[in-house]
Amino acid sequence: MQVIQFENGTWVLPSGTVRSHYKGEQLANIFKESEGRFQHVIVEDMTIDGAFDEAVKDVQGVLHLACPTTFIADDPQELIGPALNGTLSVLRSIEKHAPDVRRVVYTSSAAAIIDEGKPLGTIFTDDDWNELSVKEVEEKGKNAGKHKYRASKVLAERAAWSEAKKQGHWDLVAIHPVVTLGPIIHPVSRPSQLNTSISMLYNIISKKDAELSQEELLTFK
Repeated sequence: MQVIQFENGTWVLPSGTVRSHYKGEQLANIFKESEGRFQHVIVEDMTIDGAFDEAVKDVQGVLHLACPTTFIADDPQELIGPALNGTLSVLRSIEKHAPDVRRVVYTSSAAAIIDEGKPLGTIFTDDDWNELSVKEVEEKGKNAGKHKYRASKVLAERAAWSEAKKQGHWDLVAIHPVVTLGPIIHPVSRPSQLNTSISMLYNIISKKDAELSQEELLTFK
């Protein structure tokens, strides 16, 4: 999560959150030329109520960019819990400690919209929800496969819209990328240190099809 302030006619990012002291130090070293202007707040468990209380104080905007993700969870709640509770944690901290916030930009996923139960060629819009994945998880639980991750995105975004309507003093913008890739800026000495999206791309390049997960095959092929 990053927070935004309006200063001297310009929007600036005064602070962001990291999940550990080590990751914060990594970023501080990468952006050492911005010493004095780069700040971070450590949030080890974003699902805890109040985890973002300090991070959102005195800001006018919030970017909620990511949540812990894995595609190998057995229990659907391993995905749904962090996505849903992490999102609500940020928004409830805004309600309690950030009365000046005017906008929240929330990174959802195309998985929250695209319903594979619809006919091929269906054009999806912001009025659509991936109802199929939610239903699959409700009916099949740990055997719902790829739908566990996708349902987590649906449920988390729905909660975000509900919270935005309840609070009322800020507007919500949801973006829905299919996949997010880019250069790695943090030090990586072995594949296990790659983040989820880059790790999936690495596996596509380095493994045989039979060794790939269904989600990796569907995402990149």
